Amino acid sequence: MCATICLRQSTRAGPYQAHMSSIWVNRLCFAETASLGASGILGGLPGVVLRCWEVPMVRGSCLCGAVQFEVDRLTGPFELCHCSRCRKSSGSAFLAGVCAPTANFRFVQGREHIEVFEAPVREQPPGYRRPFCRMCGSPLPDPEASGPLREIPAGLLDDDPEVRPDRHIFVECRAAWTPTGDGLPELDKRALVALRTQPGQGRSSASCKST
Repeated sequence: MCATICLRQSTRAGPYQAHMSSIWVNRLCFAETASLGASGILGGLPGVVLRCWEVPMVRGSCLCGAVQFEVDRLTGPFELCHCSRCRKSSGSAFLAGVCAPTANFRFVQGREHIEVFEAPVREQPPGYRRPFCRMCGSPLPDPEASGPLREIPAGLLDDDPEVRPDRHIFVECRAAWTPTGDGLPELDKRALVALRTQPGQGRSSASCKST
């Protein structure tokens, strides 16, 4: 899915003014809609050329569909977390979490159905939070998350995020029955802490800090 973005360019040397249209389409493209007519007016705006293009949009929802959200662009990191709390939270071998810039994320409906379980702090705040839909129990993005990135359980995505997993993390906690050998980097807690202290590798407040 894509969202059409339009920029109004004034032929009188004015700045671009961006706005979002209500048109949703199924492919990525660029289209310059029109040039000025003989009257120099487009859409009732004198001296304006309207240019439009479309940017990818990814939709997500919980199991019952009560909670829905949209993301304009997912950037990663995309991590597969083996810590014991993420395994129990997901009921699986690991929790697949992918990040998007907070400004790109929005709930479309059902935010009022989100509740949060917060596990006791093991090492230092903040604690481990598990937002979930009170109707079906699906894990959800944290509605109160702060910071530049919003972490999203990847299994909720209804569209291709166009990013792929970067690494396994907390591999020292990997369940004994979990398959290995997919070729992704494998980081234990010490290696992960070292990575996240590097510039540009920050995570959302929802990221697990302990096992």
